[in-house]
Amino acid sequence: MSGRQYQLLGSSSDKRRTALETFDVHRPFVLGPHDICWAGLVLHFLSSPSAMTPNLLYKVLQIALRGSHNLQPTPWRSIIGELQAACMPSIDNKDETCIQAFMNMMDGLKNPDQLSSFMTGKRSWLGIYLRRCHLAFHKLSEAALYRLSKAYCAWVEDNGDLYEFSLDTVEAPGYLLITTSVDERSHGHTDPFRRFEYDKHVGNTAGAVENLRQYFDQQFTGGRQPPRQHALNALAQYHFTAGEIESARMMGGEAVDVARTVSDRQTLTNVSSMMRRLPPRPPPRFLNDPLQRHLKKVLLDREDAVGGKSNTEVYGQYSLVQVGVSPLDLLYDVSKGIDVGEPLSFLFRKRFEATGCIDLPQDFPGASLETQWQIWAIDSQLWRMAGLSKVAEIGDSVVLQNTSPGEDIRLYTICNKARQLFQKGEYLEAFATLLSKEVWMQLSLGQYQYWSSEVWYLMWDIATRRGQERFKREYLESRRPGPSPVTKRDYGKKSCASIRRLILDAAEAFRVKDYMHATFLILDALHYAETNGYWYLYRSAVPIFADLELQRGKIESARRMIDEILPQVARGEDLEQQALTYAVYAKVKMASDRLRSAESLSDALYYLKQAEHDYEALEMHHSVQDIVYLQTIVFEAIGDAELRDEGSRKVMEEEETIKRLQAEMDDGMMAIWDIVCEIGVAVASGDTYWEQ
Repeated sequence: MSGRQYQLLGSSSDKRRTALETFDVHRPFVLGPHDICWAGLVLHFLSSPSAMTPNLLYKVLQIALRGSHNLQPTPWRSIIGELQAACMPSIDNKDETCIQAFMNMMDGLKNPDQLSSFMTGKRSWLGIYLRRCHLAFHKLSEAALYRLSKAYCAWVEDNGDLYEFSLDTVEAPGYLLITTSVDERSHGHTDPFRRFEYDKHVGNTAGAVENLRQYFDQQFTGGRQPPRQHALNALAQYHFTAGEIESARMMGGEAVDVARTVSDRQTLTNVSSMMRRLPPRPPPRFLNDPLQRHLKKVLLDREDAVGGKSNTEVYGQYSLVQVGVSPLDLLYDVSKGIDVGEPLSFLFRKRFEATGCIDLPQDFPGASLETQWQIWAIDSQLWRMAGLSKVAEIGDSVVLQNTSPGEDIRLYTICNKARQLFQKGEYLEAFATLLSKEVWMQLSLGQYQYWSSEVWYLMWDIATRRGQERFKREYLESRRPGPSPVTKRDYGKKSCASIRRLILDAAEAFRVKDYMHATFLILDALHYAETNGYWYLYRSAVPIFADLELQRGKIESARRMIDEILPQVARGEDLEQQALTYAVYAKVKMASDRLRSAESLSDALYYLKQAEHDYEALEMHHSVQDIVYLQTIVFEAIGDAELRDEGSRKVMEEEETIKRLQAEMDDGMMAIWDIVCEIGVAVASGDTYWEQ
């Protein structure tokens, strides 16, 4: 038999109750009002499926499946609403007739005699769940039957949200007429684990740890003591996800020792996998005394000893594909390879190995199929690094179609989608994606910290593009999110983050006319991006290098570099990258024809117009001003004074816009941040917690 209980959420001080059930073969089954409804639904509708349309039959099967799997009880009105919404228009209105007959049948069960006749007069019970309902009803005493009938009437009238049915109800004297060995035995229950899930959601670390310990301290099996290694493993995993790295390291080490003692290979593998993902300990601080100086010298000598080794030898060997290896280990290797700066071919190979850990023969223990959505998410990131955003969108769609709100991987995918919209200049759509109801309505505290930081960085990048210096200085700077100990990483010099930093530094050096320093930086960025296959970053670095080549008079070299990337950049996946490429290509067109022919100037003007359009969509007014100034030079060379004067006026208008944006505060983004703060209050108070 299985168990069902209606219990308190959160810590012991939480006053809210829920109707969420548990499923445990070692606990008695508590017959509730909704069980009667599900039994009647199966008996009424499935006995004559031809009396309804296929659409209604499909909805009935969905509701019956929820009931047979012991999922969350649905209110009576919600069940009827689902059935009525599934009705299909027909000539004889057979769907409405069938639903009305079902409602009349269930309305007739409002006294103990009718309820008893309904539960005992049927013999065609479908499946184990309905058989449990049948047997549990026959064990009830007369007083219990009256109590169940009263609760059913309250539930049908929508006054039964707070049930009083629990395991204590079954164990109360006089409730059961017939008791079995399962009813007389003491059982472990899931109340502490549900309180742990609530405390974890709202960030109550002390309550979460205590409830998790209470859960694993129960006697679930016939052994002499509870499985202590599972408790330590769960505690280590919780501390790790909560960002408490040292606590996770301590619990993980203890779990490894216990798992080895009891020869629990699976737990040992899981804990060891988690320990590999922990960030390294920070280097010690040395005091100015002889002993500390000697210790520092020893550590420095040890660093010199490994100085000639590769990144793989320093950071530890990557995972090998073998029985028992989790695909998450291989995905972590991909993440570590991205941080270190491994070639894209190596990262794709590790990604395919992770897929192989799922597609194992039936004789081998494989990972959960739910892991494949994380593989799809990593796959999207790798394709974006390769410069194929359209292919990456396929992985994003797969993740969003197969995950539910509240899952970490879904949140990360939505944030990446918002970042792609930002690159296209669709700022309102990016904010709408991040602030949609399905994103924030089930955020936990840890997820909220990540989500709010993504909103903040999106606001910061938009303000940077617009040149809103006062808004950044007086409003955003004081609200900058702090670093997370889990997401803090050490990047290698060939990593995407380091290459992106080289490109930004080169662009800044070019802006201040430090061409020699800009050349050194951009050559390093081009070399690392090309050797690793990071073609998106390579295409971002080429326009800067081509502009430097123009400054040195190497026009053909600049043309060759731009021609190499122009077809890929023109897809419009990154408007800033596309606008910069168009602007530099226009300069190449202008510089390649010393006679300033009408054809070359017309080509240059076309690309300048395209760059102006892209920069206006991005609201980058400094860049728009520069592009319009170049257009006035072209108009002067063509001899069109009217368009030249119009361009000059637009340059002055852009200058006024720049000064206005530098001095004003952005009321729209301030209102968005107020919404983010209100959602944070709701998350901390538990209002976004929904039982799964």
